[in-house]
Amino acid sequence: MANKVKLRERFRSAKQKLPSKKKEPLEYGPIEIRMLSEEEVNREEEKSDHELIEELNGSEEEEAHKFESNKNYFTISVYALVTIMAAAIFSMEVVSVGIMHYSALVPCVVASLIAHGIALESGIAPEAFVIREIPVFHMRTAVIISVLAVFCALVSVLFCVMLRRTEQLYHKLFKNPFPRIFAGGCLVVALTFLVGNQDYNGAGMHMVEHYFEGSVRPEAFLMKMVFTALTIGAGFKGGEIVPSFFTGAAFGCLFGTITGFSPSLCTAIGMISVFCGVTNCPITSLLISFELFGYDGMPYFLLSVAFSYMLSGYVGLYHSQKIMYSKYKTDYINKRTK
Repeated sequence: MANKVKLRERFRSAKQKLPSKKKEPLEYGPIEIRMLSEEEVNREEEKSDHELIEELNGSEEEEAHKFESNKNYFTISVYALVTIMAAAIFSMEVVSVGIMHYSALVPCVVASLIAHGIALESGIAPEAFVIREIPVFHMRTAVIISVLAVFCALVSVLFCVMLRRTEQLYHKLFKNPFPRIFAGGCLVVALTFLVGNQDYNGAGMHMVEHYFEGSVRPEAFLMKMVFTALTIGAGFKGGEIVPSFFTGAAFGCLFGTITGFSPSLCTAIGMISVFCGVTNCPITSLLISFELFGYDGMPYFLLSVAFSYMLSGYVGLYHSQKIMYSKYKTDYINKRTK
């Protein structure tokens, strides 16, 4: 895994050394998807920077095509199986937290694999994130990550409360859904103009990539929650999961920047911890962390998910979700999320 990350970084470095030219948009055909063997990775690893540049050189179109092809080859070969396991388990775990009906395992697994295949055939490439630095796990680093997980649990509670309260306020002010949606749209447009950019509109995964680089505005996590609450509360549908990733990534990066502790690792921890807190799905959260970021940060993922799940209370994104067993002891409670 480490060699593959280094290889990707070297391709980026080699690309930056090429003369900058204005390029016309290129039309790309289907990308071949296969797993790179360790022998192929090592062979590419042994190439010098000069050889990489020569390989990327040539006509303008060939130069861009070669680099993009190599870059996509690496990304997809490593992350082609992103969240397949998590998607299958999430469907079973999210309905009744504490009890999973394994009779649903086969249909959920089949549905996850089919959805993944359709996405690939449609040209939808999986997201790829690289944790630049994973410190050695010991008592000090464990405490730092535990503190981050506690804060992420609080952020997830705030996120869920904002969604519920905003929805209630919309319904109180606008009984008719059409004026409600119109008002919500106007608020989002107005807020976008006030902010001066569209960083908080849409999925925002391009912003998450910046957070893994260690670049974040202090208010980013809060602004994303506000935008999401105004949109979802008004009646627009588009999902709350990706905004929770954005929020967690922004908060984690901010925490890492302030403390000086591996902002990219904190960004990853923030993503899975806030997701865990808002969905109450610790197993799914762990699978997502392994599928997105690999196993190198496993102790940090495990610790952060545990704390986030325990301390996020009984709130959640979904009104129909039930918490079957207490988060603190073995009592059967069977209560809906708030």
